[in-house]
Amino acid sequence: MVEKHEAKITDKLGEILKRERIKAGYTREQTAERVGIGVRHLAAIENEQRKPSAEVMCRLVRAIGISADLIIYPTSIPPEPEDTHEIAQLIRLIRICNKRTRRAAKAMLEVLCYGSQPEEDE
Repeated sequence: MVEKHEAKITDKLGEILKRERIKAGYTREQTAERVGIGVRHLAAIENEQRKPSAEVMCRLVRAIGISADLIIYPTSIPPEPEDTHEIAQLIRLIRICNKRTRRAAKAMLEVLCYGSQPEEDE
């Protein structure tokens, strides 16, 4: 049973999803399309007017590229440096690719990393 001083998982769900979507650089339109829901449905979730089903929640987490821990334990996850978040997002995307797509991504990264002179970090 949830004690009165404990927050429910869904108390700040929309706020977390919106913040992470923006941090990942996705628009509502892009995210809604990737999840397979309407833009208005996503807006209602982000504005705490609607709670997503478990299926939609899983698709949102994958589409935005965040850890489910961020939803389940929102206060226990320390803020990440920008590079760490970006790397974690890339790793999650790679994990959902099939073997052929992973090989293509690896080849592309090898060309980008080793095909020319290293550049200064942006």
